[in-house]
Amino acid sequence: MAAHVERILEDFRVITLGIDRAVTMIGEADHKVESSMQAAARGGYLGVVARLQSAREGIGRVRGRLSTAHGAVRSATESMARASKEPSVAEIISVLIPASERVESIRNDLSSARAQLPDVIGQIAAAVNENPAIGILGTVGQQILMIVLERASVARQTIDAAIGDARRAQSGET
Repeated sequence: MAAHVERILEDFRVITLGIDRAVTMIGEADHKVESSMQAAARGGYLGVVARLQSAREGIGRVRGRLSTAHGAVRSATESMARASKEPSVAEIISVLIPASERVESIRNDLSSARAQLPDVIGQIAAAVNENPAIGILGTVGQQILMIVLERASVARQTIDAAIGDARRAQSGET
């Protein structure tokens, strides 16, 4: 069962790295949109500025969801890491059930962040013909978050398998 815990911790590490990468790229996209806003403001294009401001607010919401997911991964990782090196079956179950719930929360936050990206991209595209933020956000949604969501699904499956193994072992112990 310790092998399950190690695999889950590795999944959490990969999920964290993916979220960190997405947050970095979201920051880059936000900077590009901000630069476009400043250029539009200098040119007196107030409608463009307003649309880009709306896009930046959407970027902020995406960033917020990613931050929430990151916190949930950190919390799950910390609780799993606190388990003893040779945990009892009861300890494994008591650690894995909350971890399973956190993984669902993580998946929901990541899915929500990903679902918001097309609208944000559309707002940017409607405001300016070309902006590097469009490609950056597309990459975050279509590549980075997809990979992270897949890894979260793998983590959930591993957790469920570990819970099942622990329960079978527990019933065999009684």
